[in-house]
Amino acid sequence: MFSLRLLLPISGWSKNYNKSFLRPDIIAGITIVAFIIPESIAYAALAGFPPQTGLYAALAALLVYFIFGTSKQLSVGPTSTLSLLIGSTIGTLSIVSPNNLIILGSFVALVTGIFGILAWLFRMGFVAKFISHVVITGFSTGVAFFIAATQLPKLCGISGAPFGFFDSLFFLFSHFNEIHLISLFIGIMTIIVILVFERFMPKIPGLLVVVIVSTALFSLTEFQELGVNLIGFIPSGLPLISLPPVSTLHSMSNFDILKIVGLGFACFILSYSEGIGTAQTFAWKYKYKIDNNREFFALGVSNLLAGLTQGFPVGGSISRSAVNDEAGSKSPLSSGVSGLVLVVVLIFFVKFFSNLPEPVLAAIIIFAILKLVKIHTLKEYFEVNKIEFLYAVANIAGILILGIVEGLIIGIIISVLIYYKKYFYKNR
Repeated sequence: MFSLRLLLPISGWSKNYNKSFLRPDIIAGITIVAFIIPESIAYAALAGFPPQTGLYAALAALLVYFIFGTSKQLSVGPTSTLSLLIGSTIGTLSIVSPNNLIILGSFVALVTGIFGILAWLFRMGFVAKFISHVVITGFSTGVAFFIAATQLPKLCGISGAPFGFFDSLFFLFSHFNEIHLISLFIGIMTIIVILVFERFMPKIPGLLVVVIVSTALFSLTEFQELGVNLIGFIPSGLPLISLPPVSTLHSMSNFDILKIVGLGFACFILSYSEGIGTAQTFAWKYKYKIDNNREFFALGVSNLLAGLTQGFPVGGSISRSAVNDEAGSKSPLSSGVSGLVLVVVLIFFVKFFSNLPEPVLAAIIIFAILKLVKIHTLKEYFEVNKIEFLYAVANIAGILILGIVEGLIIGIIISVLIYYKKYFYKNR
């Protein structure tokens, strides 16, 4: 039998909870929502979903991780890499349409969650050691370049761009005369303003400031006549908990079903590798231990609930976790606080964001993901170990040329090769 403490880590950390942690946890929980709202909307757009699905996925992840999570700083929700992985794959399904896109995203989240629960049941936390830092560096850098390229047309106000690194760049250059200068100006100014906030006022959530100000301006009729694309209507209220219609699966080919299972597995690998890597970083920094197997369970249930609430796959966010730490988070309680604040936003304030300009979203995405570029780390690999540098470059090239899923597979293969190479030399 599984003990309550095994299934509910909250029963463990809450027993030793220091009352002095309450204030910083509440502050961190409120602060992180200021980043979750614009990022969740942006990452939903990146995956090709309506904006509310990102908020639903974030809500599910926050509440579940508060109960089951073991990291004191990890922030779970939509991430740029997962969103791009989903967006680059789900559109290739033969039955995809605007009517069933949310349903397909929910199915992928459910599959991702099932893999997480299975990994927890079979106690597969040991697989974390197979995830090479070289591959994480190559993957994150390749994904950052890929995402930036796909967002450039939106930043310039050009619609209808294909999905792909080289395809997006070629489309942008071939439609250069269609660039909407006002949209481009808004996008560039958004990046500049965020940089100013980060450099000179780091404690103020610059992302939320630009989202609120730009949305407020474009709520005025005069600004709506400028021809800038807006994200459109966002329904208010909380999501219903229900299984996505099984009838959708009946209308799918076996190949499409295999694609969904494969995408769910890829999301599971990526969700866990990002989450556990970030959680271990903070555990090492503050000298406490996390449970790799419980993280499987926490991420698994987070994805299951995201799938049951019209969301899409979620994982540990590197950037938001860093903000959570900076804001003073001392326990998973900060995730619970964030979840409660997000509930209030969804019920009373979400319609406000319907007039958010698309170039602002594109700028936020580009700004967020370019932090994933590890030029300094690549330079270190080149100077210290050129073989590892080539491994990272191979992973980057695989992503840019073949795609995110294929690049992830290449990364997994490289990780296994690196592990067995080290094991072989160690036991010679």
